[in-house]
Amino acid sequence: MKKTGIMLLAVCVLAMGVVSWGYVKRQNTGSNHQETLAVSADAEGNAVTNVVPLSGTALENGMIEAASNEALSLYIHPATTEIAILDRASNEMWYSNPQDLKSNEKLTPLYQSLLSSQVKLSYYNEKGQVSTFNSFDDSVKKNQFEIGKVDQGVKVTYTLGNVIKGLDVIPLAISEKRFQEEIIEKVEDEKIQKSIIYKFAFDKDNKVYTPRPMQPFVVEEVAGILESIGYTSEDAAYDNKENGMESISSAKSIQFKVSVVYSLERDRLFVSVPTNEIVYPEKFPILSLHVLEYFGASGLEDQGYMFVPDGSGALIHLNNGKTATDPYKASVYGEDAAIVQKEKIQANMPIRMPVFGIVKGRHAMMGVIEEAEALASITADVSGRNHTYNYVSSQFDLMAADQISLSSGDQKSAIPVFQSRIYEGDLKISYSFLNGTSASYSGMAKLYRERLADQYGWQRISENTELPFVLQVEGAFPRKQSFLGVPYESLEPLTKYKEAAEISDLLLQEGISNIHLRYSGWFNGGIRHESPKDIQLESKLGGTRGFEELKQFSNENGITLYPDVAFLRKHKGSSDAAMLLNKKKAKVYEYSPVYYLEDKSRFLHYVLSPSALEPAVEAFAKQYKHLGVTGLSLRDLASDVNSDFKTEAMVDRQQSRNVAAKQTEKLGSSVERMMVLGGNVYAASYADIIVEAPLHSSRYAILDEDVPFYSMVLHGYVDAAGKAWNMDLQAGRQKLLKALETGSAVYYDWFYAEPSVVKDTKYDYLFSSYYKDWLNEASELYEEANLVLQNVRGQTIQSHEKLAEEIYRTTYENGFAIIVNYGDQAAAIDGIQIDAEGYWAGGD
Repeated sequence: MKKTGIMLLAVCVLAMGVVSWGYVKRQNTGSNHQETLAVSADAEGNAVTNVVPLSGTALENGMIEAASNEALSLYIHPATTEIAILDRASNEMWYSNPQDLKSNEKLTPLYQSLLSSQVKLSYYNEKGQVSTFNSFDDSVKKNQFEIGKVDQGVKVTYTLGNVIKGLDVIPLAISEKRFQEEIIEKVEDEKIQKSIIYKFAFDKDNKVYTPRPMQPFVVEEVAGILESIGYTSEDAAYDNKENGMESISSAKSIQFKVSVVYSLERDRLFVSVPTNEIVYPEKFPILSLHVLEYFGASGLEDQGYMFVPDGSGALIHLNNGKTATDPYKASVYGEDAAIVQKEKIQANMPIRMPVFGIVKGRHAMMGVIEEAEALASITADVSGRNHTYNYVSSQFDLMAADQISLSSGDQKSAIPVFQSRIYEGDLKISYSFLNGTSASYSGMAKLYRERLADQYGWQRISENTELPFVLQVEGAFPRKQSFLGVPYESLEPLTKYKEAAEISDLLLQEGISNIHLRYSGWFNGGIRHESPKDIQLESKLGGTRGFEELKQFSNENGITLYPDVAFLRKHKGSSDAAMLLNKKKAKVYEYSPVYYLEDKSRFLHYVLSPSALEPAVEAFAKQYKHLGVTGLSLRDLASDVNSDFKTEAMVDRQQSRNVAAKQTEKLGSSVERMMVLGGNVYAASYADIIVEAPLHSSRYAILDEDVPFYSMVLHGYVDAAGKAWNMDLQAGRQKLLKALETGSAVYYDWFYAEPSVVKDTKYDYLFSSYYKDWLNEASELYEEANLVLQNVRGQTIQSHEKLAEEIYRTTYENGFAIIVNYGDQAAAIDGIQIDAEGYWAGGD
């Protein structure tokens, strides 16, 4: 239902409990009647009278069954709105909130309330500062919630803030004539007439009555009298409008309405928040919603870990004692380049898959963000910081904010600016429950993979085929030159078309046959190319003839050629660039490694507006098909997700993600094979191979172990390679072991020209990419990796486990296992001797 702005009579409850009067703008979602199951509870948590009872089995703790199927049962407490899920397979109960809060004497009142809440809402006040409401203090304790039936579940609607019944019936201003005729003359009791007159002040100059400050219970009493004589909220609205009160606002009247829908579908619990039903004051935009923050929270006695999808994936051991470090929080799909980062201390590994979980003994719960994942962050923390619970969950950012600096002479100030609207769509999370040997990150990866494969129709890779050798070659780059003191820019070739074929031929001579050639900087000005709408092959690389010869060489030798293109990173010109909140074009710079701030001398690119992506893709695809190339590499479409904050044509981050996914699918269907960089999970359905896939985490202090969750989900369906081996600081042996542990491909980034060509340029990061320096090592490491991994290329990973410090075992569905030892000491595992920096492979 479309939202429309209306004026709502509102109040400000002062410290003394007195109501002052005014208006505040809110969003209207209409009236969607549902059968009421339970409407409210008193401050002590007891159900109030006149409540339609919930049907279903009642538990000793007061919860009542609201829905059930063969796999799960959903329970809800009619007085507190807490929910619980019974996993019928294990008879294990999972609660939305810890159940021993009342006996936890060390909890402060604040955390007692937060741990009792199902929703935490953060909003901006008029100064751009962040304040917070929680569903327990600001809704449940105030009897301001409703529970309604939905198919296979329940819907809880919370009103958070100060709500006083009857406010909409009392006029903010009413003329002397109408006050007498519509109110006083219709009240028969003289004593009540005097009481009503006393409740209003008379403005002699304007001939109007206005309500005096009242206690909340007096408001309800006056409203009841007015309703009894037939004076309605429509009458009050008429009088308010007649006396010009529509523009008056009450900044301290803050009230929000949020609904949470719980429903069962087979073996999953779905939790959703329909944002079209969110009601909020216009002056107090919502920053974020945290839903079920403590679902499945574990205590001090529990053994296990929390799983977070940081990079490759990582574990946080329960009760690990790391309270001196920051809690975990990271955005799904990484940073939004349309939101300027004030400082950047480290380059983090983005989250590529919107999934998280917790393992407690022989039971586990996995959460998957099903909708609006591009707006979400994964959060987690351990016991001991503020309370005795470990918890992992997701938070949704609905509104972005920034500040615009204003100056007048010596005076400077900053005003907050917000995006023009909140996200319009459902926020949705699904929860699954695992038991026994499946209660692990391996079990989560298997379940997540199976659902993705079924949902998107993933196809298996052919078995027993050669491991891919991914070779990226760098084409050309613009280099600053000067002639007679006049500076100019010329295109410098790093690898010409014929030289790319020459390097590939050297690999073929080494016995490497499954070559995937990614060619960066092949058109339109080189590596940081101009708009891809119009394809111009570079004459300095060999022109049309040279490109045709490279294509022919690739086809004849079974090499897949992937010319690389960037769509979202606009290297030349600001047209079609996204807009920041401060109304400036979105530009990306490198960050200083010393000061952690943007280095304005190191410009990287503009951010293309998502609304300009489709025409750019269509223009490129139309010309690209005439090149007759069977492969294509996407540099940023599977990696970057950015907003555009243009006021009249805003594109939020979830919309941007959807546009990128659609265009990735379109490009994927236009070629036989597609390579992508980064590998956000929505692109996996259209990619044949992913490079720069995450093989480790960001290694935040709170994390305890890296796990190859990303590889475990994709292996057998999509080939993947991590960072280019020659660009990685790890020794070659360590990179080989990581490839064996994760089942990933070998990947190198080379160029043909002498290394000195990039010295003292913006491309000096390529200095270590001279192909002759790496050819022998690459051949030897590939031969060793291929000998092992060709046995499992089309196999899914069944399990991964840590056997000892620095020793890990990966087992595939065909029973083939690989044990790697990263340590500098030999070790014996299950009677198998494994050398230092060595491995063992074998099995069924």
